[in-house]
Amino acid sequence: MKKIAFSFLCLFIFAGISFSAEQQNTFLENFAVGYSQIPVPSDITGTNNVPSFAGRYWFNKDMGIDVTFGFQSGDGDDICMIGGKFLGKIYTLKSLDIYCLGGIQFGNVSINNANVNSSSDTAFRIIGGFGAEYYVLPYLSILTEVGLCFETVNSNPSFSRFKTFADWLPQAGVRFYFSKI
Repeated sequence: MKKIAFSFLCLFIFAGISFSAEQQNTFLENFAVGYSQIPVPSDITGTNNVPSFAGRYWFNKDMGIDVTFGFQSGDGDDICMIGGKFLGKIYTLKSLDIYCLGGIQFGNVSINNANVNSSSDTAFRIIGGFGAEYYVLPYLSILTEVGLCFETVNSNPSFSRFKTFADWLPQAGVRFYFSKI
């Protein structure tokens, strides 16, 4: 009886290890890391384009998420941004994906300069738009996104506005996929 129980336990462990290894490969097949330039609004400094780390994951061939985290420090101003978007492919060619997107972003700008009073702005943004991702190589893509957003900036005074989320320049980025898409 002990041998049977031990055999089932070993079988269960090896099946679990095999399944988790299979799941891990599936995850990496749909995962990408990269860079994006994200605009963070501020009443103090205007809009700052913040370099951001990005991660993109496709749940299936048509639906995915994109998460970004960026920061910038120096010259008396500190900026931090975090955001997430849901992506839905609407058209696919051989090396080009066109997708719609919707998401949220949070940003914070702090000014600590001897010539200016210290202050801090916090921004919240709801975005919606379209994007295009072009695969330069099977593992490497460049992308751009345009769209509209509603943003609220808590500063002195606070304000809200409806505008394009990429200002005068479309949001751009690059993604490296761990396997062919």
